Amino acid sequence: MNILISHSSAFALYDALGDETISCRRTMPLESFGWDSSIVDTQPLITALPHPVDVLVPFGARVDIRTVRLHASTQKLPPLATVPLTPRLYTVAPEICLFQLARGARAIDIAQCASRLMSTYRPCAEAPSGITERCQLTNPRKIAVYARAIQDQSLRSTTRNAAFGRAMDWASSGAASPREAALQLMFTVHARSGGFGLPKPELNYTVRVPAPLVKWAGKRSYRCDLYWPQAAVAVEYDSDLHTGSRQIAKDAKRREVLARLGITTITVTRIQMNNIEELRQIALHVSKLLGTPKRYQSIELRERQRKLLGSLLHSKWL
Repeated sequence: MNILISHSSAFALYDALGDETISCRRTMPLESFGWDSSIVDTQPLITALPHPVDVLVPFGARVDIRTVRLHASTQKLPPLATVPLTPRLYTVAPEICLFQLARGARAIDIAQCASRLMSTYRPCAEAPSGITERCQLTNPRKIAVYARAIQDQSLRSTTRNAAFGRAMDWASSGAASPREAALQLMFTVHARSGGFGLPKPELNYTVRVPAPLVKWAGKRSYRCDLYWPQAAVAVEYDSDLHTGSRQIAKDAKRREVLARLGITTITVTRIQMNNIEELRQIALHVSKLLGTPKRYQSIELRERQRKLLGSLLHSKWL
C-alpha cells in the first residue's frame, strides 16, 4: 500500500523537496493508495508535517487515527498527477493541490496559493532574508492543462467557478519573495475585494541593456520586480536588507540606465508597504502612469484595502 499526501499537507511538503523531485511525475491509479502506519515510522517527511496529515484515498477507505485526515474520492486521478518521494510515499502534483485547496475557498485565498506555487522562492532558515531561490512548481499553462485533464467532477467544477477564475486573473507567476507576491496582489486585486484594481504586471521581467550602455551599466540586463511593458513602468520592492553607499550607488545607476531606456521606476520600501496610506498614494501614482487613474475616496473601500493589506502581509500561504 502507498500513501498519497494531499491538500494542505502537500502544500507544506513542497518546501522540503528539491526541484528534481517535484519535476518527476507519475500516472498512478487512486486505488493503489491508502494508509499504512508502518510507512510512517520510516518517513521523516510525514512526521515533520503539521498534524493531522492530509491523505487522499479511494472512497470507502477508513482510518481511525487522529493524526490523519482522509480525503476520499470516487474519481480517477488525471495523468501525471502524483510525485514519488520514496518507493511507497507520494504527494499530489502542485496543480492538483491548488484545485484541492481552491474548493470552497475565497478568491483571494486561491490567488495567494496560486502565487506561492508559481513563485521562485521557498523558506530557508539559514538565509539572511529567510528565503532562498527555487524553480517554479507550476505556471499558468500547466494549471490550465491539468484543469482540462481532471476527471474528478468535484475538482473540475472548482476550476470553473467564478472564484477560481478571479484568482487566476489576479495571481502572477514568478514572485521572488512573499512581500513581492503580496505587493503584486495588492495592486491587482479588484477594488471591491480590497485591492487597487490595477492591470496585472509581469513579475521579475527581464529588461535587456543595449550594447552601447552595457559597459556603463556593468551588466547586460536588469530584472524588474513588477513591470507593465505597455506603459514602461516598473515598481521595485526595497526590503532594506542591503544598505550602504555602494548599494545606494548601484540603485542610482540602475534607475539612470532604466530611465535612459524610457522606463519609469518607482521604489516601494518596507516601511511604505507596511503603511496602507503611503501604499495607496503609490498606487494612485502608478495608475496615472498606466493611463488608468483611480480615486479610492470611499471610506468603505479604504477600510477594505487596509484589511486586505494586513492579511497579505501576514499570509500563511505566501
